[in-house]
Amino acid sequence: MAMLSRKSYNKIILTMGNCVCSREISVSAKNSIINTKEIEGVEEDHISHLPDEVLSHIISLLTLREAVRTSTLSRRWKYVWRTSANFDFDAKSMLGIQNHPAYWQESTSKFIRVVDQTLKLLQDFKVDRFRICWDMNNRHGSNLHRWVKFAITSGAKELHLDLYPRPDYDLYILPSGLLGSGKRSSLNHLHLSFCALNILRPYPGFEGFESLTILSLKHVFLTEKDVEDLLCHCSLLECLKLAECMNLVILRITSPSLKYLEVNDLSDLVEIKLCATTLVTFEFIGHMVNFCFENVPLLITVMLHIVGFHSSVEAPIAVTILPTDLPQLENLVIYNTMLYFETVFPTESLPTYTKLNRLVMVAKVPEMDFFFWIVTFMKVSPFLKTLQLHLSPLKDESETRKIIRPFNIRHNYLKFVEVNGFGGYHEQIEIITYILKNAIALESVLIDRRPRFYLGDGKWKTHSHRSFLPTIERKRIYELLLQEFLPVGVQITIL
Repeated sequence: MAMLSRKSYNKIILTMGNCVCSREISVSAKNSIINTKEIEGVEEDHISHLPDEVLSHIISLLTLREAVRTSTLSRRWKYVWRTSANFDFDAKSMLGIQNHPAYWQESTSKFIRVVDQTLKLLQDFKVDRFRICWDMNNRHGSNLHRWVKFAITSGAKELHLDLYPRPDYDLYILPSGLLGSGKRSSLNHLHLSFCALNILRPYPGFEGFESLTILSLKHVFLTEKDVEDLLCHCSLLECLKLAECMNLVILRITSPSLKYLEVNDLSDLVEIKLCATTLVTFEFIGHMVNFCFENVPLLITVMLHIVGFHSSVEAPIAVTILPTDLPQLENLVIYNTMLYFETVFPTESLPTYTKLNRLVMVAKVPEMDFFFWIVTFMKVSPFLKTLQLHLSPLKDESETRKIIRPFNIRHNYLKFVEVNGFGGYHEQIEIITYILKNAIALESVLIDRRPRFYLGDGKWKTHSHRSFLPTIERKRIYELLLQEFLPVGVQITIL
């Protein structure tokens, strides 16, 4: 055993939620036995002595089922769960029930009973976030009406209805009047999934959602008129998310306050018209549509992910249309799923970006023509500073295809390069080598084997199941790059 100083200290940490309590414990240098008199106080329940607002925050991090169970800890905890401002009624996590057809009616009745009983205990309590998640439909309209009314009258700021009705049932119709009106409503975040929002026939005296800033609609039947009415009744709306909404052919966004727009897989969509003077970020996932940027002077971030038969067209659009229609663009994400096609336009006559400084390119297939597009983007983005490449973890074993080797294009401003999903394949090393040779202002290159996945709104998640490259492999790749070309002062990190 290593020699200890006359009196050293170990620290015992007690944690719960975000709260941390600590106590120093002395250790005898003579026999290394902990002094029991000095740790008697450690067994005290310090957590229960915390202020109500701290305990309430801890409770808010738990599921509703876990929160209720804390009432059995002690007298102090008996009613603490009732002070939590977040109520997530998720049937699966709260009751442990499954959405099985044979037990659906019984499970739904149990869920309704538990929610009603819980809300009776919460009368006159202030609610910040209220969520219902279960397989419900318009047959349960009276129950859902009652719960929504409770949430709004309790001052809820967030309302989430995640309903997943069976195909043979009608969607729940949420009357707009239940959500409050004008200054009487505190609701600022509304999320509806598998619902119908009755905005066309509002209650008498309905003045609109003057406090609503975030609106998310998923699997909601919408028309062009519905979207127009929604935007007219949401004068402060800043974030709009539309996912898998049906019956919407033309999406026209006219808003004086909208800053973020996400359009995800609208199956009937043909055209998008953007006329939003405050719009900053636009993200699109879906089949190819006609994009019309009418009046978006502040739009600086765009993400395009074209899927389906025309899944290779976002790259041509990004180098032909966007530089002209959006000269103010600063951040661009191109999510390619297929780039196997011959180029049909001369690269010499392409327009250039004047403000684009960050480019993210995602390849979901082996990097053949992807090489060509990287070089093309480097040419049309002369002021690019940051380049992120998300490569495919797969290797193209085709013997008939050859890498398109474009001519060298010097880049004077590119400083930071990040490569994810790196597998050490020849095609991938060719890409990195090309960048090293032509980015004369380069400062750092980060190479990571782990792929990353885009979550939306600028957020990425790193795949944690893939291990780092072995040390021998990292050394081999580094030496290979060094043999090819390594500018002085460039820092290369291989994970």
